[in-house]
Amino acid sequence: MGGDFGYQRTENPDPAARGTIILVKGSFGDALSTYLAERVKTLITIDERHYTGPDLSKLVAQRHPDLVIVMHNQVSMLGNKQFNSLAWVDVATNTARLCGTPAGDG
Repeated sequence: MGGDFGYQRTENPDPAARGTIILVKGSFGDALSTYLAERVKTLITIDERHYTGPDLSKLVAQRHPDLVIVMHNQVSMLGNKQFNSLAWVDVATNTARLCGTPAGDG
């Protein structure tokens, strides 16, 4: 667990584990990911510095997480001109808007 990987998905088989979290992070989020992995059923970590998958708003719409955590400071985001913070304010509405589908249809 941890490391600067573009995409990691962890499944926790513990019956007490609940929910799905997507954690968008830099390297400073590695420690938090180990704690989350112990508690949630599915943890997806994205290090956008190394991520080459689909647009994050599409990934959120596809996975339907219970929570999206964007763990960044302003310095780590300066180099990413495509980051759209509106997608994280209201995931359902903004994902629908960004993906071109009505809210609730995703």
